[in-house]
Amino acid sequence: MLGNALYRAGDTQKAEQAYRRLIGVQPSNGLAHYSLGMVLKERGQLDRARAAFEMAMRVDPAVTRATDRLAEMENLQVRDRPEERPSDNSPNLGGVAAGPSSDDEIRLTAGSLLAEGSRNLGSFLAQYLLAALMVLVGIISSAFYRTGSLHWFAERPPFQWPSVRFLRTTFELTGQESHGRELIDAVQNAGAWSDRLDILIRGVGIGLILFGGVLSVHAALAARASVYQIYERRLDVRKGVLSRRHQSVWLYEITDVELRQSPTLTVTRNAEIRIYLPSTGYNKVRLRKDRSRVRIIGFGSLGNQRNLHSELVEAALKERRAMRRWYL
Repeated sequence: MLGNALYRAGDTQKAEQAYRRLIGVQPSNGLAHYSLGMVLKERGQLDRARAAFEMAMRVDPAVTRATDRLAEMENLQVRDRPEERPSDNSPNLGGVAAGPSSDDEIRLTAGSLLAEGSRNLGSFLAQYLLAALMVLVGIISSAFYRTGSLHWFAERPPFQWPSVRFLRTTFELTGQESHGRELIDAVQNAGAWSDRLDILIRGVGIGLILFGGVLSVHAALAARASVYQIYERRLDVRKGVLSRRHQSVWLYEITDVELRQSPTLTVTRNAEIRIYLPSTGYNKVRLRKDRSRVRIIGFGSLGNQRNLHSELVEAALKERRAMRRWYL
């Protein structure tokens, strides 16, 4: 507003200073770049004015007045150079450029790369805790387990039916030879089951140790393989260790942006930015293949993630408005 007041008062030098100060605070303010271009054009600095108009179109395609000013400047240049005027035999273009310039197509590109990084290793705290618990249980099961500790269970149903205790009581009461043979068979069968249970417990312990180690290695590899790229108009998310997944999202497609913190993310001072897109129908089959959600977890510090959430909300709203006007 200060720059506009100075410009209308005829003090273009101070108006330029005001607009440049605003651009220094808000580099993505398209109206500030456009206003600076108008001041430079008023002062006769056409090349710098053209650069300001082009920057306004680049940072905010909704500022369509910058396109009109560039077209007017192009027409003035052609009018001032007779050798470049179209001949009488050339088709009448009505003062409009023959084709769109590269700057007119900037809205169809991803824009400049603003930020790039991987997922923080601390955001995998839950997976590391689960892996540590598995390794601890596995060590206890394999290293400190005593052979024959489950023999008491092996003598009872469902491993032994009827139980050894019942057969022993029956043999003591009757004293029959057949009951004695049944008791001997039951004791041998319980011993065999006890050996199997010992092997099972130790095998489960070793398996838990190995699986816990695999989870730890997977967390480290997944943190390195999760790459987030933030462009001016697009988000690229690549993740996955063995099965890779690449999601590319245009900001005008975003319907909602949510910032979440699970208990483990809160402890490690991380956050999850969940981006919602128009439903694609994949979520009707399996939630893990739901392509209407994009997650950015552990990207920078907690403050950076909160700032990114706010910037995405504002940028997505701006892009949706720009695309709506562009379509109209």
